[in-house]
Amino acid sequence: MSWLWIFLLADSLVGSRYVWKGLTPASSGFCAEVVIEYADRILLFAWQESTGVNQWVTVEKIQVDRSDVPKVYRLCRKRGLLGQKVRIVLSTLTKSGPKSILYEGYPWGEPPPPPVITLETGKPSLLHIGFPVAGKYVLRAFNRFGEEIFTIPIDLSEPQELTFTIPSVLRGAFLIQLYNIVLQKVVAEKVLII
Repeated sequence: MSWLWIFLLADSLVGSRYVWKGLTPASSGFCAEVVIEYADRILLFAWQESTGVNQWVTVEKIQVDRSDVPKVYRLCRKRGLLGQKVRIVLSTLTKSGPKSILYEGYPWGEPPPPPVITLETGKPSLLHIGFPVAGKYVLRAFNRFGEEIFTIPIDLSEPQELTFTIPSVLRGAFLIQLYNIVLQKVVAEKVLII
């Protein structure tokens, strides 16, 4: 049982006392606020944004001076992208040191549902893509060697379903990817065998 206690201590900010006030709307975005009541070391109060699965970049930070507490610390950010994951962290100065995640979520809204890609085989084969939200996309197809077969830009002002005719000369296995320009990532992909 002692190993569990050591693990819990290593993952907390022992020697610090704080009150998380939350994430609140501001005039052009959101503000994160924490009250540091006591700290026996220098801390960082940071706003981080996701750059991938379990990858974070610090976009704003405040160094907490242990000699200047109790004090309210506040980080504010202007409006971000829909689907941008954010976390607010209170940590020690070292990257591998203990930290406390005060908030993790989507302050500007959950990511939109992904488009749905289906294939209707026949003569000709039809590629159907259902877009649940408007946006700017790029549709790409790659053959089994990774060579790009075609690229189609798509600009939608409203949710809709689009149908594309697959030329009869295209046969085999293909990877279809749909890239969202605003989110700057692939939002849907499917392997098709024609």
